Amino acid sequence: MHRIPRHRTSGLRPAFAALVAAGAVVAGLSPAAAAAAARATYSADCSYPYVCFYSSYTTKTGQFEDTGYWQTLTSSRGAFLVENTRKDNVALLRFTNGKQRCVVPRGSGYPSDVGTVSQIYISTSSTCPSGYPILGS
Repeated sequence: MHRIPRHRTSGLRPAFAALVAAGAVVAGLSPAAAAAAARATYSADCSYPYVCFYSSYTTKTGQFEDTGYWQTLTSSRGAFLVENTRKDNVALLRFTNGKQRCVVPRGSGYPSDVGTVSQIYISTSSTCPSGYPILGS
C-alpha cells in the first residue's frame, strides 16, 4: 500500500475548517456560532488533559499539562485561541499588558481579545481565583 506523505494532506484540515465556518455564516449563524462550528474541527487536536493554544482555528502552537507553576509561552505567545480540555482544573493566563484571565475547565476563549498572552498556570482548583476574570466574559 502506498502512503501519502503527511505534508501533502496537512492542507485539508485548514480548508475544511474554512469551509465549515463559511457554510455556517451562509446558513445564517452568528459569527460566534460560526466560530464554534469551525472550532469543532480542531478540538480533536487537543486531547485531555491538555490546555492548547492556537494561532488560528487550525494551527496549534502548543499544549500544556503540568500543574503548579507558571510556564512562559514561547511559540504560543500571543495566541489567538486557547482551549482547556481538563475536567477539573482552571488555567490562568497572564498578558504582557498586566491583565490576567482564567479559562474554566472544558472552556475556551480568545486571549487575543485581551492582549498578548505570555504565561500559563494550570491550577489544581476547579474554580477561578478572585482577581482572574473568566476569559470571554
